[in-house]
Amino acid sequence: LDCNEMRTSCPKAFGFLVDQLKNEANAHLSNENVVNEYCDCLEECVNYMTVYRQAGTSLEATNCYAKSSAAGIPSQASQGKVDNLDSESLPTLGSDRCITCAEASAGQAHLYTGLAVLSSVCGVALLVTAGCEQMEINMHCTCFSLGVLVADAVCGALLLMAMILSISGAIAAAAACDPEVMEHVLEKAGHDSTNGSASQAAVYANFLLLLLEPMASGVCAELHAFSVYALASSLGSTCAFWSFLATCCLCCGCTDDGEDDHPHDLKALELHALMNRS
Repeated sequence: LDCNEMRTSCPKAFGFLVDQLKNEANAHLSNENVVNEYCDCLEECVNYMTVYRQAGTSLEATNCYAKSSAAGIPSQASQGKVDNLDSESLPTLGSDRCITCAEASAGQAHLYTGLAVLSSVCGVALLVTAGCEQMEINMHCTCFSLGVLVADAVCGALLLMAMILSISGAIAAAAACDPEVMEHVLEKAGHDSTNGSASQAAVYANFLLLLLEPMASGVCAELHAFSVYALASSLGSTCAFWSFLATCCLCCGCTDDGEDDHPHDLKALELHALMNRS
């Protein structure tokens, strides 16, 4: 969501909306300050239509229903006349608190940063433990062996966390890709923001859709990336936990090493002896 673009285009779009609903050319020019107040309010609470749906009479500065009413568009929400109080939310925004445009814009970037950090930490840790295994450093003392074991477990947990985050991102992106979800919420917002006229509600809903559609499109575009990342992190987490469990079984002597003349039996027996000495 480009906040600068939204704030720049809002006064003109909302002014045109006021003219349409009042059926009077340039009617908004007499209330330019109020129009700008509405756009400032929308920037501070882009999901106001769901946050204040059941509290349209609120005097809080982020209640944009009151701002639109002040601009000459009488709304049912600001009069407390909303008939259907079912709570719904816009994709990725929620309805429990106001989300600023800056927060909505930065939320996706923060998620990407978190996933990148988790992946980088796990990649470095697994590279180090693989090197320890290859050079048999983990056979030098118990501390090294336990360090490799703990690293596998931690990486598995971090990758599991990354998988959960990416799945939540994919779910949000899938919701943003469904036009019916957003249109349904905005249709209700249009109805609540006007006097109940179906035509006026449709015009208002279209205004909101034009402003917020770029946000939904941007989130939807990341569905494939989140899905691929979820699959990759789930495979990585499974491998890390499998390595952890296999090493635990080996250390505890739960295998039949030394009984079947396997080429790697010697290393397994050395690890048994190392753990027994500890």
